[in-house]
Amino acid sequence: MNRSLTVGERSSLLLVSLVACFPDCSSWADTVELNNNNFNQYLNADHPVKGDYQLTSNIDLSQFLWKPIGNASVPFSLTLNGNGHVISGLKVSTSTDNTTSGFFGSLQNSTIRQILLKEPKVTSTGFTSPAGALVGELKGSRIEEVVNYDGAVKTIGSLSHAGGVAGSVTDSIIHDSVNTGTVITTADASAGGIAGLAVQASSLSNNLNTGKIASRNLYASPAGGIVGALRNNSIANNNVNTGEVNVGFSQFSGGVAGEAQTAKVLHNLNTGKISSDYSRAYSRLVGSVSGSSGGIVGHACGQTLVSKNLNTGSISTKRWRTYAGGIAGDVINAPVVQNVNVGTVRTHGNQASAGGITGEAIGTSVQDNLNAGAVITKGVNGHVGGITGAAAHLASVYNNVNTGRVEAQQGAWSYVSPAAARVYRAGPIEHNLDTFTKYQWTSETFSGRNKGVVRLSKSALKSNLTGLNSTLWNAGNESQLPMLKGINIPYRELARISGNKFPTALSEFADPGGLSNATSFNPDVWNARDGYLPFLHVFSKSQALLAGIDCTQEGFDCSTDNDISQTPTSTQPLPPHSPGLSSQCPPPEGIPLLQTYDPENQHIYVVIKAEPSSESAPGGIILARYKGPELDQQFGLCGIVTYTTSSPHAKILSSYPSLSAKVIHKTTGSSLNIIATTKSGKTTLFEFPLTANQRYRLQFNVKLNPAAASENDDKKLITASNIDTVNSRLDILIQKDQTYVATFSPGEEKLSIRRFAADSGEMDSTFIIDDWIDFSSRSPDSPTTVRLMTTEDYLHAIIYNSDGQLSVFTYEDQVNVHRFDTRFKPAAVESMRLVFVGNKAYLAIENPDTEEGGRQVRMQEISLGLENYNRQKPSVALWSAESSAVISDWRTELIAGSAAVATTAVAVVLAINKFKRSGMKTRK
Repeated sequence: MNRSLTVGERSSLLLVSLVACFPDCSSWADTVELNNNNFNQYLNADHPVKGDYQLTSNIDLSQFLWKPIGNASVPFSLTLNGNGHVISGLKVSTSTDNTTSGFFGSLQNSTIRQILLKEPKVTSTGFTSPAGALVGELKGSRIEEVVNYDGAVKTIGSLSHAGGVAGSVTDSIIHDSVNTGTVITTADASAGGIAGLAVQASSLSNNLNTGKIASRNLYASPAGGIVGALRNNSIANNNVNTGEVNVGFSQFSGGVAGEAQTAKVLHNLNTGKISSDYSRAYSRLVGSVSGSSGGIVGHACGQTLVSKNLNTGSISTKRWRTYAGGIAGDVINAPVVQNVNVGTVRTHGNQASAGGITGEAIGTSVQDNLNAGAVITKGVNGHVGGITGAAAHLASVYNNVNTGRVEAQQGAWSYVSPAAARVYRAGPIEHNLDTFTKYQWTSETFSGRNKGVVRLSKSALKSNLTGLNSTLWNAGNESQLPMLKGINIPYRELARISGNKFPTALSEFADPGGLSNATSFNPDVWNARDGYLPFLHVFSKSQALLAGIDCTQEGFDCSTDNDISQTPTSTQPLPPHSPGLSSQCPPPEGIPLLQTYDPENQHIYVVIKAEPSSESAPGGIILARYKGPELDQQFGLCGIVTYTTSSPHAKILSSYPSLSAKVIHKTTGSSLNIIATTKSGKTTLFEFPLTANQRYRLQFNVKLNPAAASENDDKKLITASNIDTVNSRLDILIQKDQTYVATFSPGEEKLSIRRFAADSGEMDSTFIIDDWIDFSSRSPDSPTTVRLMTTEDYLHAIIYNSDGQLSVFTYEDQVNVHRFDTRFKPAAVESMRLVFVGNKAYLAIENPDTEEGGRQVRMQEISLGLENYNRQKPSVALWSAESSAVISDWRTELIAGSAAVATTAVAVVLAINKFKRSGMKTRK
């Protein structure tokens, strides 16, 4: 049960006495080391102690209803170095006005660094109550190398800005930080992946956002991938956004900043989708506000400089009189210089303005930009320009290049131009190079179709600057189109992140020509391999996996633990095994995490998280092998092999919501391979080597690989769509001539079984079993599993749950002829599933009732009551869909589990075809 975090009376008295004796604690105190035991004695909302701190262990706050430290009237000050540790279980919910929300409420003159927040949940419902995962309000402070992983920050009140790291930022710096969580505002407040609002010369640099950012209000609610609103001489520099940004009404959305006023937006990269689903149907020209979406900035004004940015994400608006631009939705007195867009820009409403660089430009210059993305409007009376949809009130558009498609799908009713589509009292519109459109005479008063356009073929433009400034543009060779030199940093970052999926639209352009190793992310601080998102060095791969971070290719480039290696310790050979040796072999101690059956050798393997006090594997992993209910003494030391590394692999494995395993036999040796699956469906492969003659206690290498990224055909995923893994459990049983599919829906308590042809996967309409099963004794939400088995003329459906109830339903000619009920002692963790061998089932359990106080692991044997039906047919088990989303026979992985069996037909066909190629295996 959650409880409020308070400091005990003794601790309070101690702190009071310290303050009384030492009024200025900072003058004498050294850095205080914090761990999970003393953390709340120093950092808590009731009696926070100012000082210098560093974490020496991970912190778990899941037992507390956390109250933010510091508030707007009394900000807190400290220095905190997390040293790469994880803070998990943070949940904050505030409802009063003027209440800052986050791990910290309000900070001033503080420095926070190297902390990973795992799945923080922060909600604020009051007015003027900014919220962030780390801090609600930041003043005169610095944040660096902080990660919000998979968190959720939401505000509901007016002026309650929300950020993935910080809500409201004043005169502060946030750099080298990451957000992967969602950020949402529902009132007139800004939302950003790193900060909601940044003012007073604040700096946001070298940050990464992959989370979804959204605002859901009519007024004053901009949203940006990095910052919602950037104002008052603040800067957003060298940031990367890959997350989606969406505004639901009449507001501004941008890949970096939703709104920028008197600010600088430089050297940023956006690859995320930027959109406005609904915008207010009034024009800015009549005094109201229309929505604007841009690849980098939604709306820029007040001499904001938008320069040397790169966008590849798609931009779209839905309603009339909205603005969409590859770089900026609309700009007023804000120069847009030396930017590149290759993303597609679309508007759907009438009288909307779309441009490859800006949707609309007023009183400013748009110069030396490159657009290679398509610009399309689907509305009537739209303005569609290769560079800008509209230029008005002394706006100048010159020295730009457009190679993208420009199209008004409603034809003659729209303004179309490769440069500026609608021109109204504009400044110079000159020397804009275009390779897409053709000259077309027009009599429209404000049309810019041919104004300031230099049309030429791509071949003529290749290796020829055609009047462009050679200081700013790189001509490349005779086969390349010119490229801006100034976007080298985001260009290199894009190349690294994209790996072999680099945008084809850029392949025909010259290289920017700058340093090939230029980067937004300092290599001394970040990992940045090709094909991965950058991630911070300070967080070890073990910590990253423990936090549930996706470290596979196209995920994050997690650090490699240098200490994971095969380093045998000194060994002592064991005496030959003898029948009397069992008395000298105590059972293993720890918590069983997973078990699997090796039908080739008829062994059961159990993966055990060792007790911290275990002498053989303190905090490590134990692998025990059983033959039936007894330890196989021919394996390791009395049936046990210990895997020990200095990285907490047992803790990592126990943190995954889904585990499945298979023993793999190859000519080079055998191994136990474990697939660990995150909530998002990403998988990691753990390989535990099994030597031919493990008669010693050794340290073995534990390999960690991105299983989902493997090109090995044995590890590919087969996915069946329209699958409900929560409300249904599924098993597929493949035989020589036919395939059975069973689902059990716990909510309806309905068992359904269908039969499919093994060659084509076509369902047999004459075979239908639909039974309502009484499983009323199980606890609510108890994970339930169905398993199929055949013996001679009988089909058996075994249903069991995590409460220890098991029932066997035997069918003959689709008629239930027998039911057998029994109970077993359930496992402590959901990843432990029954292993079926013959007419028995086996489950390893921990037994805490030992004299020494430890937890011994013993194998229980469970009868299935099939003694009269024990002549089994050869069959192949594809998988059992227990509580896991991905259960493997290792040749086929199926994400499955629909209550309607017919929806699995596609999966069955795929499985059958896979088994035809790989050969059939017999389920024992």
